[in-house]
Amino acid sequence: MFCSKCGTQISAHDQVCPKCGAQNDNYNPPKERAMLFSKKGTPTSDTDRSSRKRLKITVSVAITILVTIAIVICISIFMRIGAGDNVSYSPEGLYAYIVDSKSAYFVSGQNLCAFEGDIFFGQTTPDYSRYVLLYNNCRLVTYENTAEVEIASDVLQVRAVSSDGCFYMKGGHQHLWYYDFASGENIDVGFEDMTLYFSNGKTSLVAIDENLDMFMFSSADKKTRPLCNLGKDDNGEICCVADNGSNVIWGRKSGNEFSIYTLINGVPERIGRLTNPRKYSSAYAQYFDNDQSFAVYSPGSGQVLLSNRGEFTEVSLPGVLGYER
Repeated sequence: MFCSKCGTQISAHDQVCPKCGAQNDNYNPPKERAMLFSKKGTPTSDTDRSSRKRLKITVSVAITILVTIAIVICISIFMRIGAGDNVSYSPEGLYAYIVDSKSAYFVSGQNLCAFEGDIFFGQTTPDYSRYVLLYNNCRLVTYENTAEVEIASDVLQVRAVSSDGCFYMKGGHQHLWYYDFASGENIDVGFEDMTLYFSNGKTSLVAIDENLDMFMFSSADKKTRPLCNLGKDDNGEICCVADNGSNVIWGRKSGNEFSIYTLINGVPERIGRLTNPRKYSSAYAQYFDNDQSFAVYSPGSGQVLLSNRGEFTEVSLPGVLGYER
């Protein structure tokens, strides 16, 4: 705009013309800076408000950085614990973390139990009442209530641990032994260089030798007994072993069908079949009802073979793609 008297260009915020001093009829006074008040009533300017906003952002960034650092530290600790070459998990018991120092750590919930030493393998019993440790000097020990009991020396491998005892290999020919926790007795199972199949509870097992002769050992009676011969050039496979050592189930695949067998009065009998199993799949079984009944299945097959105390039934389940044990 221009001065009405001298024509000089002036601003709306100029109360008088800076050249001639004439009054600006269109004068528009500038607004005062807005004032904000804190909770305590102290006036705070826009500049102070911006400073507080920047401070809040800085604090938030700092907290985020600290939390990230804490997460990274936790992850690195767990990666260090799991850096050993013997880390695994099992529903039958708790396996140990073997760290670089070869110490063993058992972590259950918020509980941590540590064993120092040159340890190669560690596992608890399924009831978590004992620890079984194998040292790199081939010394096998068990701990109960912090008391150490030596099981054996010259041990090469622990094969299975149950609540009643453990199976282990020793000697140059992979000879199988069983240690009974209650009696402290080491029992020579007698299996050597054989294929082994353990029951789910790791209390019994079946062994097959190079002649396809099948043998059973049960921790219930601590005896080894012969079962039968699977037949020459047999492509059979063990499906399941009863925990009480009473029986065993196996399958024989021919073409697109599994024939299922078990022992009836000590004699091998074909009890049913599973058709159309998935290619390269196996047959599986699960005992229940105190090992008096079982179910046999195979991935891809729409059939299940059920045994109810000696009564065998083939059940068709069309559309079934898999099974959960």
